[in-house]
Amino acid sequence: MKKQRHGINVQDHILPDGSMSSELQIFLTDALAEIKANAVDHKQPPWKAFPGCERYSMGWRMGPGEDYWHEFHDWILSLDRPEVDEFVLAFPEPESWAGFYDTIGIVR
Repeated sequence: MKKQRHGINVQDHILPDGSMSSELQIFLTDALAEIKANAVDHKQPPWKAFPGCERYSMGWRMGPGEDYWHEFHDWILSLDRPEVDEFVLAFPEPESWAGFYDTIGIVR
């Protein structure tokens, strides 16, 4: 199997009938498992998703924190009032995040 810098060369693993080799199937299965293992649930508040990232950290403006933030924000704003109330009750703001729900416009 010919290794490339970030995995394998897919073209080398496409068989003449158009199917993929078992090596490619294993590689893709492993890659998907790794993605799932490292995925962050955007349906949880930021202090739970990234407990090491402080409220005003640059981590929310770049990298995984930024991606999470956009997904979380879109999701939370899509909820109806009873769902928002349930979420806020389930995830009260810690002291270091006081006023967060007001800031994003989902005041109870």
